[in-house]
Amino acid sequence: MSLTKFDFLVESIRNWKQSGTITQSSPQLCKKMTRHLDPKKHYFVAEFGSGDGVITKYILDKLHPEGKTCF
Repeated sequence: MSLTKFDFLVESIRNWKQSGTITQSSPQLCKKMTRHLDPKKHYFVAEFGSGDGVITKYILDKLHPEGKTCF
């Protein structure tokens, strides 16, 4: 589910204790957070959080094709 920026803001304020943020992660942040993922070494990734999945796309792009995810 893709939220608009306004929808994300409203949900973040409504569920502040669960989300901990009022803005989505930027593409630059996502790239920095996943830059050390090596598809030759990382077959399993566990992601925790209550976001909208924007970082998940970057993780999946870096994961080995036979890798497993746990969200």
